[in-house]
Amino acid sequence: MTLSNQALSSAADKDLELSKQACQEAVNEVIQKNNLSLSNQFTQNLVVHLAIAILRIKTNNYIPLSQGQITSYKANKNYDSAVEICNILSKEFNIEFPESELALISMYLSKNNVLDVEFNAGVNLLDDEIIEILQNTLDSLFEQKGIDLRHNEKLLVSLGLHLTPALDRLLEDSQIENPLTEKIKERHPKEFAMAEILNDAIETIYHKRFTEDEVAYFALHFIVSARQK
Repeated sequence: MTLSNQALSSAADKDLELSKQACQEAVNEVIQKNNLSLSNQFTQNLVVHLAIAILRIKTNNYIPLSQGQITSYKANKNYDSAVEICNILSKEFNIEFPESELALISMYLSKNNVLDVEFNAGVNLLDDEIIEILQNTLDSLFEQKGIDLRHNEKLLVSLGLHLTPALDRLLEDSQIENPLTEKIKERHPKEFAMAEILNDAIETIYHKRFTEDEVAYFALHFIVSARQK
């Protein structure tokens, strides 16, 4: 990697960390203001999602949702809290969150509350098919690379929540771009390779593969997980 590429990659990492810090502060403010009861694990998942969303929105890359999905998520009682969080971040980063992004954040808040009410493991919030894909991925990671993340529930749930709408994009041929793909591949080849193993598991079931741009978003979850050790 050239010095200039190293500098660019370092800047991208710094942007992600700064975004995470601002997202954490915004989420904490709204949690306290609205007296929301959210688990720490899912709060962190939401922060990661928001930080990645900010990077996407800055480059006009949005996650598409159907109008039916948007309407469903907007009906969630946590939608107003999602709007409050995004209003704070909009001012901080001079961006606008479209309805589809607000709806996804409302979904995260909804799943957080389900977890807290039921006191179940986070995996219970994911569809069986998603769990199967992720468990196969983590098994393959251990078998192929000796990396044992099979009991990392935080990573599994974080990836699962990201994968749920991503699979819809895959099946509808509406995958999104990622302006950080090359930087992620250069600076974090290990995590990108781990995300490709997830892509292999998905192809086994759906006979379709995600683009490198989508894979790079998955890699971000592995990167964040490694930093949380």
